[in-house]
Amino acid sequence: MANQTRARGVGSVLLGAFESTYGTAPDGSGGGVYTKYPFNQYTLGKAEGITRDPLLGIGRDVGDSHADAFTVAGNVRVPVDHVDFGDWLKLMMGAPDTTDNEDTTYDHVFTGGGTDLPSMALQLGHEHLSTVKRFRHTGVRADTLALESGRGGPAWATLGLIAQDETEEVAAIDGTPVATNILVPNHFQKRRGIMTLGGSSIGSLMGWSLNLANNLEAVETIRDDGAIEDADPGEFVATGSLTIRFSTATDVPTPGRNKTPVALALTYDNADSSRSLTFALPRVFLPQVARQVDGPDGIEVTYNFEAAKDSTAGYAARATLVNAVASY
Repeated sequence: MANQTRARGVGSVLLGAFESTYGTAPDGSGGGVYTKYPFNQYTLGKAEGITRDPLLGIGRDVGDSHADAFTVAGNVRVPVDHVDFGDWLKLMMGAPDTTDNEDTTYDHVFTGGGTDLPSMALQLGHEHLSTVKRFRHTGVRADTLALESGRGGPAWATLGLIAQDETEEVAAIDGTPVATNILVPNHFQKRRGIMTLGGSSIGSLMGWSLNLANNLEAVETIRDDGAIEDADPGEFVATGSLTIRFSTATDVPTPGRNKTPVALALTYDNADSSRSLTFALPRVFLPQVARQVDGPDGIEVTYNFEAAKDSTAGYAARATLVNAVASY
């Protein structure tokens, strides 16, 4: 029973659905329209500063401040799993091309760089409060997506979001949302996120990062409600880094030294080939970097890479999610 007077993250619930019209939340009154998403962090919110222009002729005391233009932006950190993460990939990269493998699994191929990016309506509810507070964000688009590496624990992704507006409301936007339980078999593990370069594993790989960006541009038209008109996609950029322990291996230093592009891939599989997620970057450029000795311990070198569109493959970055979901 909701009886708390101070909000805590553990009492938060996140509901979301894709919009048919930008900035218009789907009607969830009939139930089963919105999805209840698991998440770890949610910072999307409305910020409206105050501004003041000096007003002369009233003495030394300043006049009133006025409301500045507002923004609705922030992040959401979500599990990299083989079910709900497909929705976040769709928000970031557009609707996938789906193939029925006729063995109860489906291949969902998300390709970056498209112009038809969807938007979502999200509602964050503080359900444990004695007076429940909920905040609806409409016209939500994904600007960035960042993946984390690690030797242990579950895999997470952080999406940078831009929205059109925020509304505080009392009722849940959907009384019976679709919910997926995030169990260990569904949630990919960090140690199963394997990077390959040119089709081969990377020797002495200590860490990596992968970042996708739509470079959204807020269309700041003049409106009486103060909201943006939309957020248009700019260049689609895929970048990241590889941190390796310096050794006799040449798989990473050689492409950087020779300035030759190489294919890079990141695969999560949880030891189950019927459930996997693969990011493919067919044309990646690596720099030549200096090796620095900072003490008696092992020497690590970080290579910051950039991906480019491959003329043969036809894309710069693509994600393939294999699961039992028929469509996204």
